[in-house]
Amino acid sequence: MKDALFGRPRQRRRRLWLPGVLALWLAAPLALAGADAALRSRYAAGMAELEAENRALRSQLAENANAAGENAVLRQALGSRPEGWTLTPVRAVAWLPDGFVLAAPLPVDTPVLDRFGRWAGQVTAEGHGLCTVERGTPAGLAGTGVGLLRGETLTGLPVPVTLEEGTLVTTPEGLWLGTLAETPVAEGLTASARLRDTACMTDWLYFAAQS
Repeated sequence: MKDALFGRPRQRRRRLWLPGVLALWLAAPLALAGADAALRSRYAAGMAELEAENRALRSQLAENANAAGENAVLRQALGSRPEGWTLTPVRAVAWLPDGFVLAAPLPVDTPVLDRFGRWAGQVTAEGHGLCTVERGTPAGLAGTGVGLLRGETLTGLPVPVTLEEGTLVTTPEGLWLGTLAETPVAEGLTASARLRDTACMTDWLYFAAQS
């Protein structure tokens, strides 16, 4: 009698909740897949943001390193400059057979030194925000003798010559040209000698000297 009385309601309840369970069971993988895709998307976006921040940080660190390097060079050049001169750092943007081009409109005849304070040339032309620096044939003072610097050789020294290897050679303004790499050799009425420790003509950083 109980089965007859209560059997049908139980069957009806089963019929009611069974489709819901089946629907949930079928929808669960889709929901998990959607959640997984959303997590992956947020993760990818977070990683992209972190990579962008890392690139910006690396760029900033590189700029700071370059600035620190330029400051160190400036301190070194300032330590080797002759008294009474002010040095202004300038970048080279092109190189010539006997000079280079600087990214600054410096006045003509301005002396230019390399990063070690050695005379590299003087400004010979200026325009369009740039200037040309050429070495030319400057006068070189060595002891009591005066000659002309041609390339890496001091020529035209009057004879007899009493200069020795290692003698300092400067411009008439007292700027470093180099030192004698040998005892001058007489060639007729004059003598010549190779120089060493002269300016680097292929660097990217130079200093305009103003007295």
